[in-house]
Amino acid sequence: VTKDRTDLPDAAAAGTTRQSFETLPVVTLEVDKQGLQDLASQPGVVSVTEDVPSRPTADDDSVSLSSADTATAATAAGATGQGGTIAVLDTGVDTSHPYLKGRIVAEACFSPIVPDSSATSLCPNGTAQQEGTGSANTGTGPCVTVHGCDHGTHVAGIAAGNGANLTGAPAAGIAPGANIVAIQIFSQFNSEDFCGTPEDTPCVASFASAQLAGLEKVLQLKQAGTPIIAANLSLGSGRYTTACDNDARKKVIDDLLTAGVATVVAAGNNAYDNAVTSPGCVSSAITIGSTTADDELSLFTNRGPLLDLFAPGNSILSSVPGGGYATKSGTSMAAPNVAGALAVLHQAFPDKSITSLESLLKTTGKPITYTGATTPRIDLTKALGHTPDRTGDFNGDGKSDAAYLYGYQPNADGTNHSALWLQASTGSGFANPVKKWDSGGGSWDGTLSKPVSGDFNGDGKSDVAVLYKYANTADGRGHSALWTFTSTGTGFNNPAKVWDSGAGSWTWDSSKLVAGDFNGDGKSDVAVLYRYANTADGRGHSALWTFTST
Repeated sequence: VTKDRTDLPDAAAAGTTRQSFETLPVVTLEVDKQGLQDLASQPGVVSVTEDVPSRPTADDDSVSLSSADTATAATAAGATGQGGTIAVLDTGVDTSHPYLKGRIVAEACFSPIVPDSSATSLCPNGTAQQEGTGSANTGTGPCVTVHGCDHGTHVAGIAAGNGANLTGAPAAGIAPGANIVAIQIFSQFNSEDFCGTPEDTPCVASFASAQLAGLEKVLQLKQAGTPIIAANLSLGSGRYTTACDNDARKKVIDDLLTAGVATVVAAGNNAYDNAVTSPGCVSSAITIGSTTADDELSLFTNRGPLLDLFAPGNSILSSVPGGGYATKSGTSMAAPNVAGALAVLHQAFPDKSITSLESLLKTTGKPITYTGATTPRIDLTKALGHTPDRTGDFNGDGKSDAAYLYGYQPNADGTNHSALWLQASTGSGFANPVKKWDSGGGSWDGTLSKPVSGDFNGDGKSDVAVLYKYANTADGRGHSALWTFTSTGTGFNNPAKVWDSGAGSWTWDSSKLVAGDFNGDGKSDVAVLYRYANTADGRGHSALWTFTST
């Protein structure tokens, strides 16, 4: 990886070019020791990494076919992903399979030939790169007989299969109305040293350079007008406990996100309890672990702080080459659940960004808690049923209500007392006010409270946030805190302090509040226009601050 593309010629001079790219500041070289030293000395070279092959993150499963149906029939509320496209970067797709037929809108193959690694091409024409109709079709060429080449067809079926009127097929993949871009990024390996056993030889794996080429192709297609919503990579290698943002694939994943395409990556099947594989370790990728039908962690799934979401990955029934269906298990099967879900949500909420749709899956998902972390398992039905915040809809009935933070007269000893009252809308007026919370004597001063309402936790009901003024420090500097009263639907939970400025750092009197979903993630935030001291000539000075909801 170089700083920019103008540095590529000098870098390429250090060895023999094996793969070049049209837009990325990257080149894949074969170098000797001296060439490696030459690269290390070049100021334009950002990083040098080995072009390591990754294996598919799935295994054949012997469990009954019927056990997978719940995971592959998640489409709800009439949204099918129609109008969107999912890019499946994998072992190619059986383009004539009835579960997928007629919806493959583009194909390409990037399959490096590396004799020293016993790697040969899986492109139908035998070259290292092929584009156009048939180039990712596993129904022709060497992929027909190679173990593991059914992987891409299975993944594509989970994301976007359509079993309507098909005997023996799952009812549907997650987004049965979406189109598919099929990109073959695997090579065939012909050595037992790599594949493991004679029975598993030959086998398939994907070089990082092929993944780069495939992702670059997705970006070019998106920029040319193909409505790609997600690029799915059900593969991985290595072990990463922290983000690997020096990875050569980071820039193109970032570029895709900027263009409105999520890169969805399987977390890996090593049962790591605090790590994932690459490229799932890239912070801008959406990294997916696997759960069972009972919402237990799949025994094989990687997990930990780098994981973004869980999805079903055990015994998933989907298409395989030749027109049939089979079950497989793995984070490979979980990832296309999310790619398909993003396509469905994009159809349902076309004005939301990809980042907002990811956040929607997280906020509506079921929390799965395990040692070291909690990660949501996607719930597409809940995500589709999510309604935007109606300001002041405290009971979630679709009508805005009125809430009052009422300050009572100070007690005889000078202490304060406040209460939160709710006046629910009837549609034609308002019910009588009902007290929903009382501070009790001596614990809350209404005159020191600035309240705003918004759906701060994303559950579809408005909550109340209060910026509260504490006593100034001796030198007159401020002290404030932000409290939230979350709605229960029938009332409010006790207030929880969610932020404290500390003494001497925030002046309450200088703050004007408003609430709204400023980052589009489905949860309301708080914005504060803050007044600083005027300049010596009396001119004003203000700043806008945001407290984004977590």
